[in-house]
Amino acid sequence: MRISFIIGAVLIAAIGIFVFQQWPHWFPAEVPSKMTRAQAQQPSSSQPPLVLPAASTPMTSKGDAMDTGEATVLRPEPLPQLDQSDEFVRQRIADWSLPAAWSARPDLLSRLAVIILNTADGSIARRQLGYLAPKSKFQVEKVGELTFIHPQSYARYDVLVAALTSVPPEAAARLLQHLSPLLQQALARLGDHRKVDLVVAQGLDRISQLPEVSGSVEVLQPKVMYTYADEKLEAMPEFEKQMLRFGVQNIRKLKTYVQVFKAQLASL
Repeated sequence: MRISFIIGAVLIAAIGIFVFQQWPHWFPAEVPSKMTRAQAQQPSSSQPPLVLPAASTPMTSKGDAMDTGEATVLRPEPLPQLDQSDEFVRQRIADWSLPAAWSARPDLLSRLAVIILNTADGSIARRQLGYLAPKSKFQVEKVGELTFIHPQSYARYDVLVAALTSVPPEAAARLLQHLSPLLQQALARLGDHRKVDLVVAQGLDRISQLPEVSGSVEVLQPKVMYTYADEKLEAMPEFEKQMLRFGVQNIRKLKTYVQVFKAQLASL
């Protein structure tokens, strides 16, 4: 069983939540919450998949002590059934800076599985995150006849990115390593039978490869929704288009976090 992809799953889920917060104002195309077998068999991104270490050391915050001869570690607690795992998960993420609205919803691991699949595919898990409607509106500014994204639109994500990058990767990996069988079951229910770590690696690679667009970003409003004036930006997958609205500074923080996270995975 592999431990390292779990924190990656949490990272992707949190980013998916943040990405969705402005969805009603942009790009209304439907995104399926369930991948087909053909989608599941699609090759990963151009970068080689992240190689994740196996979970050979049982360590959790609770459980029975076990003497290894060198140090005392803790046996993982018995897992509940997938359909009865919500409270089990909530108790173990209570100290994390994740949105309360997300952790209070039912079927945490099943929804997390959908988010992982959509992120790896470059899509947005709309049905799983629809309740996180934004309180503030997407803002633009006019410069003559041109329209640009207002800096305040980027600033709305500062607190969210700070909360996300404050989650200690090592502590989360140690706490959640034993949830991997349940997450694998959740993926199987969606018709995807790949290893979870491979899917998570795709999502992490997608985050690592996010474009950094400095300066003012011009947008158009042909009808109700805004689109990017730059055809190359508009042609990107939905996930990347949404992430651009974090602003270049927040994107750099996220990419740095993922880079540190990957380095830590290699040391486990």
